[in-house]
Amino acid sequence: MNGFWVVLAFIAAGAQLGRNLGQRNLVKGADALSRDTANAARYWVGLPLALLAFGALGLRVGWPVVDGRTLFFACLGGLFQIIATDMLIRLFQRRAFGIGVAYQKTENLLMALVGPLGIAGFLGLSVANDILSPLDWAGLILATVGIIIQSVLKLDAKARAFDGMSLFIGLICGLGFMVTGIGLSEAVRSVGIRHDTLGGAVMAGTTVLVITLTFQAILMALWTQIKHPAEWQKLSTRAGSILQIGVYSVIASMALFTAFGLAHPALVSTVKQVDMLLSLAVAYLLYREIPGRWEWVGMVLIFASVFLIIYG
Repeated sequence: MNGFWVVLAFIAAGAQLGRNLGQRNLVKGADALSRDTANAARYWVGLPLALLAFGALGLRVGWPVVDGRTLFFACLGGLFQIIATDMLIRLFQRRAFGIGVAYQKTENLLMALVGPLGIAGFLGLSVANDILSPLDWAGLILATVGIIIQSVLKLDAKARAFDGMSLFIGLICGLGFMVTGIGLSEAVRSVGIRHDTLGGAVMAGTTVLVITLTFQAILMALWTQIKHPAEWQKLSTRAGSILQIGVYSVIASMALFTAFGLAHPALVSTVKQVDMLLSLAVAYLLYREIPGRWEWVGMVLIFASVFLIIYG
């Protein structure tokens, strides 16, 4: 079980790439959905799929015990995931977002610092007991540098120009994803079930996934009704793409949530960033987009960081 979280992180990376490709299709064409609705669709379709997985696992490994702590941290993580995703979309809509993206990519380092800064212990979080080795820290720093290089240095001077609002949005985005990772990790670890077996670990992750998706589906349904009521009529025309997104999303989230219960969320999120390498590969194979020199440098650093974390 010690190294199983690595396998789960890779599975999450691959499934997330499939989900992102599906969401990209939803916001194109005459019947394109808004970004909010395209993002929310994964919650609405993912929830019944997650419930099916929960029921199948429950019959096989037993039913978990859920208390208020699990509910609180699952909903907290789900709420900040929505907020952080919205901030990320806002970044991509701005012309000069290089500095902002760089700040957003600090999420993993921020998650790792929660322990040493004493915040985790003060809040009674289980990650306070997770000890990161020097090589883990080296991997986290290296990955952050690699991602910033890919996100910023490949841009031209105009796109890299200082933009205070983008910096602010990027920082809020990074903090939001930090709270998401820490909250979901705490929720998974607080589920009442044996975590030292494969079935129990997956059941804990799936339990939190069901809670989180229920909360997010209701919240985003209310938001859509208020802000984009006309979007409901478009959903049926994009049913195939939405189902694809839901399947990939559930696979990615089940793997990721389970991994959060087995290892420090900062390490899991860093290893999962191989999805950036997969994205570049897909961009080349499907669209013949050739990576630039800074993207190659970033890829090498990210690969080296994952190697340090896994084998260090």
